[in-house]
Amino acid sequence: MATASITANDGPPFYLPRDPRTTQWYFSGNKQLITLLLVAYIYIVKVGGPRFMKNRKPYDGIKPLITFYNAFMVATAFAVINGAVHVVMYTYYFLSSLGPEVQKYLWWKRYITQLQLVQFVVLFVHSLMPFFFNCNYPRSHTYITMSQAAFFFGLFMNFYVQSYQKKTHVATKSVANGKMH
Repeated sequence: MATASITANDGPPFYLPRDPRTTQWYFSGNKQLITLLLVAYIYIVKVGGPRFMKNRKPYDGIKPLITFYNAFMVATAFAVINGAVHVVMYTYYFLSSLGPEVQKYLWWKRYITQLQLVQFVVLFVHSLMPFFFNCNYPRSHTYITMSQAAFFFGLFMNFYVQSYQKKTHVATKSVANGKMH
């Protein structure tokens, strides 16, 4: 007599075969248990949780912790973005230090500078938020951040123009005239 049990291997050929390393795992292949967990989760989130919290007082003791957490996230957001840019930048530096056999494949230096320019634009635009939303952020800090972002944008844009725009212009000029100027 045939059973009603269906496994991933019983399906049409477009299904991937089941990984044999997971056959002994508790949740692997147990459709009833996974379905039960999903239904329980949806019930808790949509019905049980709101019913449980309906007449409860807010957790006033946790409010300072939440405030600290939110301030910490805002304070570290730029550091995370800056860190990601620096990972790309120092990866480039590392690869370029491996010598000429690797350096010929490093065509993306100008794009690192473009990424840094985008980073400063994002910082500048983000620092404009207190002008549009009343969040009681000190205006002096806003002006410092805006001026720093604009200053670094100017420095990096000057480097970008000196390094990439002028070289392109000189190369085009020398090809057009057939001689170097």
